[in-house]
Amino acid sequence: MKHLTGVAFIVLTISAWPAAAQPADPATTPAQAQTSTATQTDADKTAPAHMHTGWTALFKDSFDDFVAFPKRRSTWVLLGIGGAGALAAHAGDSYVETHIVGNTKANDFFSVGQWAGSAYVQVGSAVGLWAVGRYVVAPAAGESRTNKYSEIGYDLIRAQILSQSLVHGVKYTVQRDRPTGECCEFPSGHSA
Repeated sequence: MKHLTGVAFIVLTISAWPAAAQPADPATTPAQAQTSTATQTDADKTAPAHMHTGWTALFKDSFDDFVAFPKRRSTWVLLGIGGAGALAAHAGDSYVETHIVGNTKANDFFSVGQWAGSAYVQVGSAVGLWAVGRYVVAPAAGESRTNKYSEIGYDLIRAQILSQSLVHGVKYTVQRDRPTGECCEFPSGHSA
């Protein structure tokens, strides 16, 4: 167990190293950096135009998410970290099964996470926020129904479509049993 934990720590450290070691642009002097920062903050004060959050855009953007997902380097880094973490934790499965499964204190402790992490709460919150932004918050005169609330809800809906599709695809492909004997533990939808 200690060996796997050490390997997982090393893998996580190595995968995070490139992000921490990003050098500053050597061609930029400190005076140029201050000038560009001041100019950038003035440009950042104007809000970007709201994107469309209708049904057609949801289907189009969700499809684009599935196409772009395997092309991102960060996807493979996160999958590697998750795989290393699962490998490191696998050795502790029997301990968890004997000490935590059926323990009322553990059940009470994790009950809030089980509720808040459920797909019903996650999807319901996303759709609710989108609907409030789209149909309850009045648009400004001459503006579309898209606002910051509908955009946040829209992004959360897209995230749920992508994550639930991937989680359930892997879950039913791997078919790893829960410690209680029920089917399909890995990966957890709560942690996705």
